[in-house]
Amino acid sequence: MNVASIGAYLPTPGMATYTATKAFVLSFSEALAVELADTGVRVLCVCPGVTRTEFQARAKVDVSYVPALLQQTADEVADESVRAVGRSAVVVNGVINRVTLGALKFVPHRLLTRVAAGLIRPEKG
Repeated sequence: MNVASIGAYLPTPGMATYTATKAFVLSFSEALAVELADTGVRVLCVCPGVTRTEFQARAKVDVSYVPALLQQTADEVADESVRAVGRSAVVVNGVINRVTLGALKFVPHRLLTRVAAGLIRPEKG
């Protein structure tokens, strides 16, 4: 089980290294899952969205504007991830996150980066 983020799908100014690293984890996991398909080893890449933990404070990211409806607890992410083992190579945690990422497939990539910049706001300083 590898942990990426929905950030793996959103190149985000201000968090470029973070989201690029998560994109690597997603790509690596998907490729590894295919490589190991006939071995009995299962690979799962977990892609949670905003999860209520100390991460945001430590990363100095303001998520105060993100409605509670769009956030999950660590327990919710963990439970959903464990249930996904063996079903597919990737789980995007949370129904709203899955719907949002599905809709973003129709947004031009250039615009997507600008949208991501408005969604994620690292603190200055």
